[in-house]
Amino acid sequence: WQQSLLQGTKEDTDDVLLYHAGKLFPRWKKYTTIDNLSIHHHCQQIKKSLNISPNNSSFITLAFHPIFWPYIKALDSKFVVFHIYDLFEKMEIWNNELNTMYQNLLDRADLITASSEAMVANLSKKQLNKVKILHNGVDLELFDHTLSYSCPDDLKSIPHPRITNIGNINRKVDLSLIAKIAKKHPSWHWVLIGNLMNTELENDQEAAPALNDCINLPNVHFLG
Repeated sequence: WQQSLLQGTKEDTDDVLLYHAGKLFPRWKKYTTIDNLSIHHHCQQIKKSLNISPNNSSFITLAFHPIFWPYIKALDSKFVVFHIYDLFEKMEIWNNELNTMYQNLLDRADLITASSEAMVANLSKKQLNKVKILHNGVDLELFDHTLSYSCPDDLKSIPHPRITNIGNINRKVDLSLIAKIAKKHPSWHWVLIGNLMNTELENDQEAAPALNDCINLPNVHFLG
């Protein structure tokens, strides 16, 4: 908020145009009318930045999370694509409001894509008719074992054997199991690379003590 400009700005990053909302018309969820006006203003600014006239609906909106349902309604595009990248209902923040937005988005979407079959297992038959599974891709050249790369300094100091996990460190990572194995095999070094979701873990009765165990073990390393 301190660094935001009064008006919204757009930024071209990696051939993707990003719109950053300004300080004018902030969202105010406590007051529905004001909040809806803010969302409408943001959407009109997004259209303007893309040279889309206010009443033009001939474009495609792609949503990645149910929380954007109010924007889907306000943009009112002719086509909507919803990509399900995770089991949203298993997230800690999930509630009735998000579930309602999730169902609305599923019903409105013309195409639903998902990273795996498990993510759409609970959808209705009507919703499943719109589903296409898009498995996560990988650039095999980046994992070519015949190529050699210099070892980062923070990793270089960690002895072998190393067991590595890459990704957000949240409740999905079984820190209790990692701590148990690390204590049983002190010569095995666990390297956890990713954002440490402290708030989520510390508010979980099982994850909090396990996180504390891992932090205090000499053979468990958090590299961020």
